[in-house]
Amino acid sequence: MSATQEDSSRKRQRTDASNGDAEQADTVTVFSDEKHWHSDGSLVIQVENTLFRVHRTMMALNSEIFKDIQSCRNPSSWRNSKDTLYDPPYFSAMHSGTLSATLPVLSSVLRLATKYRFLGYRTECLSISIDISLILGCAQAAAAVINLARETNAYCLLPFAFLVCADAVGDDDKEFIIYRDLPLSYQDKAAALQGLHALTCAQRDRMFPFAYKTPNRDSTDCSTGECRTEGLFKNFVRHSGYSFFFDYYEYDEWLEAEKALCKECFEYVRVTSRSGERYIFRRLPEFFCIGEDWRELHKRQNLGSE
Repeated sequence: MSATQEDSSRKRQRTDASNGDAEQADTVTVFSDEKHWHSDGSLVIQVENTLFRVHRTMMALNSEIFKDIQSCRNPSSWRNSKDTLYDPPYFSAMHSGTLSATLPVLSSVLRLATKYRFLGYRTECLSISIDISLILGCAQAAAAVINLARETNAYCLLPFAFLVCADAVGDDDKEFIIYRDLPLSYQDKAAALQGLHALTCAQRDRMFPFAYKTPNRDSTDCSTGECRTEGLFKNFVRHSGYSFFFDYYEYDEWLEAEKALCKECFEYVRVTSRSGERYIFRRLPEFFCIGEDWRELHKRQNLGSE
């Protein structure tokens, strides 16, 4: 074929392709770059209709993006992320899934969504993660959430996960030691211990002050003038070094107190403990050395989603 015929053929091909996008897609021709098509290259990059075959290690030396791509070693993480992209119900089902089934999948999707800036999926993952953090049943799962939050800048997951770790100390079923048993960095182990100390102090001063001293009558509006509270809640004093945040209202002492106290005094101790619980929850970021308050955590977390 002559040069003129070849040029004519190419012109007709472009003219025909202009009749529709589908035909145009079928007739696009890609070319290998003459200079940067290395036969031993491990990465092919297409820019418009030009292909470059280069060495992934060379690209990784000079680019954080290509370095990250090279570090992806877990096919299941990508499989999970593609499931959420192509199957929306799969993502939605994680809101109501079990902890054991959902946490590993959610973790892998959140890591990739954070690394490669899938901002909508990162936001959805964080929403599901907050739901999951509220049902964490053991310190090991909580530690996994802490490590995930550190890796993905999901700061709002940290306070409650730390609280679960602190609550595991003193578990009657087994001896639990934060520094020995939690797969966390030493900084986070120290934060968990610091948080436990701050938590127990707040419990004493805000949740159960009536266990240490009977409040004055003016505060309780005691109808008998004879109610005494410090002898009714001995368990909170005896085990004051442990967390009662999750189960303090399950102890039999509350039943005994309801019988022993007048209606006004019992309502006073109930309202006091609930108010203290809310106070502690607001202060969790500060207790566990994460941030000044929840607002700061949301602000820092959202910086990774903008």
